[in-house]
Amino acid sequence: MTQAAAPKPATKVRRGIFRGSALSWLFSPQHFHFKLLSGTAVGIVVIAFLAGLFLFVTLRNHRDESLRTHTIKIMRLGSVIANDIAALETSQRGFLLTGENSYVELFDHRRELLKRRVEELTAVILDNPRQRKRVMKIQEVTQQWLETIALPQISARRAKGGAALNEPGANLSAALKDSLLDQAREILQ
Repeated sequence: MTQAAAPKPATKVRRGIFRGSALSWLFSPQHFHFKLLSGTAVGIVVIAFLAGLFLFVTLRNHRDESLRTHTIKIMRLGSVIANDIAALETSQRGFLLTGENSYVELFDHRRELLKRRVEELTAVILDNPRQRKRVMKIQEVTQQWLETIALPQISARRAKGGAALNEPGANLSAALKDSLLDQAREILQ
């Protein structure tokens, strides 16, 4: 046998990083247009996915912020109504103690203000029947207080002067008044 015919010993040829792998196919000039189109399509899909994701997050944040604003508005109106109830009670007590007509004017003004604010709160919570029932209960309780306690006491004080404060039923009506207004305040909470 001659040296030329003798088989060559198997040598390990060290291949480059890109030879024989997927990267070598990617960087080879074959099918250049296909590779360019595929890369562009993947980029467009990723951009569309990110745009959709950002749109979803933005819409969710907007909805949450709207809900937060709505809740704060309801809480603010409830707080203002509680203050109006306290001011209504204070002006009624002021007239009963002093007999000055300025307290009655303030009482009437607060009563109208309370009515408007309750209507405003009702308009804000139209979509929630449970809250509407609570507001209706507040209206009912305050109206009951007005009709059974406040207005009769004011009328009696006007008619009798200082004698209206010394009526035998005054303590009973004061206890009832406190329980009615406390009930309205609890409902507001």
